[in-house]
Amino acid sequence: MPGPGSSFADRLNYLFDVLRPPQPAPDADQEPEQKANPKTGEFSHAYVAKTISEYGMGTLSEAYIGQLRKKDEKNPSIRVARLFARFFGVPAAFFAEDDGTVAIVEQFQLVQALKEKGVQNLAMRAVGLSPASTDALLKMAEAARQMEGLPSEPQILS
Repeated sequence: MPGPGSSFADRLNYLFDVLRPPQPAPDADQEPEQKANPKTGEFSHAYVAKTISEYGMGTLSEAYIGQLRKKDEKNPSIRVARLFARFFGVPAAFFAEDDGTVAIVEQFQLVQALKEKGVQNLAMRAVGLSPASTDALLKMAEAARQMEGLPSEPQILS
């Protein structure tokens, strides 16, 4: 997980790791476009390069994308960082500013925590409740965490 002082490669690899292509819908009439690397499940360099070239703001080769993911590679230009930011749907600051990186990583961690079985279901059932009912649910959750020996605050954003 990238943090303050992380290299461009660390930040780029984090996005490849946490943002995966959606599973293609089965369609008997059409061969699905190969968006994912079959070995890793992450976006393929070929798909990223193709998509970025379709923006009409320049091109990146598969090989160059691979080089940028290596820790010993120099940082790319601002234009390249902006292209990756557009592809992954994050602010360009993710690649250059520690505060921007930390904020995005925290958002991804929160989303992943909400995907945990039952957590999203519980959160959705709290929508529309009065403040008093919301407070009661929070107290019940705190009591359950205490009974299970968990810290009072979840450690997802640390």
